[in-house]
Amino acid sequence: MSNLLPLYGLLRKVGHKLMPESQHIEYKKSFGKETIISLVSFANTSGGKVIVGVGDNGMVYGIKIGPETIQRFLNEIKMATYPQLLPKILVEDRDGKSVCQSS
Repeated sequence: MSNLLPLYGLLRKVGHKLMPESQHIEYKKSFGKETIISLVSFANTSGGKVIVGVGDNGMVYGIKIGPETIQRFLNEIKMATYPQLLPKILVEDRDGKSVCQSS
């Protein structure tokens, strides 16, 4: 997949898991309403990153990324927020699974 961008500094492994969640990092197993709520929370504070495809425990589950997935995520975020929030979304393979970072 040539559209993958590296997230090496953020997704550092600790054993078989990723770094734990923090004040600036939130993991979501899948994209949905909770993802958008976390993005809005970060936008209203000092910022942060939401990583989709990773469980709260730091285990990488991955998500299916199709040709329109990122655009669909952006559209859902845009339609659910006012003023409209348009985050950057980066994709990376981690342990053979795709994860998305939104900030």
